[in-house]
Amino acid sequence: MTSGADRGTALPREIRAPLAISGLLGAIVAVTLAILFAGQDTGSRLDAWLTAALELPPGRAPTLYPLSLIVQGLADPIPAAVLMLLLAATCWRLGRRRLALLAVAGPAAADTVVMVMKPLVGRTIHGGSLSYPSTHAAQITAYVLVIALLVLSQLSLSTGAATAVVLGAAAAGALVMGWAQVAGSVHYATDTLGGFCVAVAVVPLVGWGIDLAADRIAVGRQAQPAS
Repeated sequence: MTSGADRGTALPREIRAPLAISGLLGAIVAVTLAILFAGQDTGSRLDAWLTAALELPPGRAPTLYPLSLIVQGLADPIPAAVLMLLLAATCWRLGRRRLALLAVAGPAAADTVVMVMKPLVGRTIHGGSLSYPSTHAAQITAYVLVIALLVLSQLSLSTGAATAVVLGAAAAGALVMGWAQVAGSVHYATDTLGGFCVAVAVVPLVGWGIDLAADRIAVGRQAQPAS
């Protein structure tokens, strides 16, 4: 069970192992897709199938296309920065200081990894725009992961349920952003999958690092002799 004593951490100890496993799998998938699509300027058969499944229905396009633009806009630089600050402030206000730090460091780390990968992979769309992995998908997944961890810090759930909440929320956020980007024809579907996988791999790792550093600082302060 996630315990009250664990609610001050960035990552509850009970779900660190499941998140580590999912993060490793995410890293493997992200790297595998990067190798498969390196240097390509067209979508794969999987992308064609997913695009057909996710594209806007002709009769609904006038209504849904603006919605897809709004969803995409949530991960644009300025809205993303505002969301990051609001999320960090909320975590801080609720006394979750490590989560407040993760709300900034997690998305920033995921974004950095994506920006490093894009020119290395070299996959392009629409005549030269680097596309893999999707920055927007990575960003929204990172934010939703932190939001899920914040919600989790207020609950007492079993390890399985807590893991399902975190990963399920992240997958839902990535799916919505993936739909928006594919429907808006700005990314291949597998680009968004890659962005999701990067965030799933990076954010828990950053959270673990925050907890490790904070625990060591706390132990060091306790070990100092009283003056």
